Amino acid sequence: MKLTRRILADIDVFFDTRLGHVKATQPEKLALLDEQAYVKRFTEAWAAVIGIEDWPRSYRSRTKLALMNAEPTPLLQVMKGYIEQELLTIALSSPIEKPELTINLWPYTDLTEQERQTFLEMFRRFFDNVKVNVVCESYTYLTPGRLRAAWDAWYTYDWFLWIRQNVNHFNKTRIPDFVINRPSLLTDELTEETVATIKKDRANPFVESTRFMAEYVTLDVFDTALFSRRPHQSDAEKTPSA
Repeated sequence: MKLTRRILADIDVFFDTRLGHVKATQPEKLALLDEQAYVKRFTEAWAAVIGIEDWPRSYRSRTKLALMNAEPTPLLQVMKGYIEQELLTIALSSPIEKPELTINLWPYTDLTEQERQTFLEMFRRFFDNVKVNVVCESYTYLTPGRLRAAWDAWYTYDWFLWIRQNVNHFNKTRIPDFVINRPSLLTDELTEETVATIKKDRANPFVESTRFMAEYVTLDVFDTALFSRRPHQSDAEKTPSA
């Protein structure tokens, strides 16, 4: 993680709302999920495997029920450790600005004001050593200029959705010092021929995309497992009691 002070994070990176959405809408499908394969995924093909067609459309239709049915991801604890390390660095050096964390509640516009306040209080208790705020801003509003003006880094799951909506803004606004942290997922628009070429050339698509985007924005790619709930132990895997 690169040194940053003002951090924006989508709530979808701290809670696995992908499986939360499935649990809220088609809970019977979860029994078909290979959880180990899910946390190691590089695409969203897992949804079709368990019988959910047109996953992007389905996920975009999610409501607060996806959030209410979601489990925490490891990134929640990773972020806490990162902030604590930053605070230690500050304490050992000259006084500089402390980190601030802003949680983006979008697209859950159906949250009541009381529910929004409950989430804010929860995050403030968990990240009790820094300033924490919440916003609810769509990706169309989170232009490169808006991101650079308010924050230094952003943690998002939906990188491809954001870039499709904002790519034209880079014609006028480039933010090479701004860091977008995203999971190691490949776009669903890749053809089989492209995937075959990547494998043949042994190219790392994440390294290549990071290099390509460097003059526009800095990308930091993290293991998808950090954005996924931890696999559940099956009854057969549980350690028997003495």
